[in-house]
Amino acid sequence: MNCLQFHVGYSETIEAVGSWAGVAPLCYAFYFLGCIETPSLVSPSLLTLETELLADLNRIDEPANVQDDQIFIYHGTNDDKVAPGAADVIYDYYAEFVTDPSAQIQTKTDLPSTHCIASDHNGTPCGETNEELYIENCEYERRVGVPVM
Repeated sequence: MNCLQFHVGYSETIEAVGSWAGVAPLCYAFYFLGCIETPSLVSPSLLTLETELLADLNRIDEPANVQDDQIFIYHGTNDDKVAPGAADVIYDYYAEFVTDPSAQIQTKTDLPSTHCIASDHNGTPCGETNEELYIENCEYERRVGVPVM
């Protein structure tokens, strides 16, 4: 289970989520490697329908709980493990559930990092894979719901 699945599955309790180089909830169940290799073939609509079905079966919390949540999506342009288009699938997935996608879903997809969490003070230089910690110093730090000054 990835953090996005956890967020939606327990949306009655969790009110925000940040995705770093991730894939959309339930993606592996339908697309397996397509999620990371060819995200342009992934249908966010299918994933949202499956999410609603799971909620109807009382397997997860109601996705309507996500409507007011804040979502942050990060993906580096040089990610060699998950194709950068995966961020678009995540955005489109959440856009089906939130009230105002442009205000509630924040994205950062223009830094030349690899598969990592971008930092403003730790890790290898931005774009240099850190196989041990997956942290790269891209002089960038962002927290969901915290305004950038």
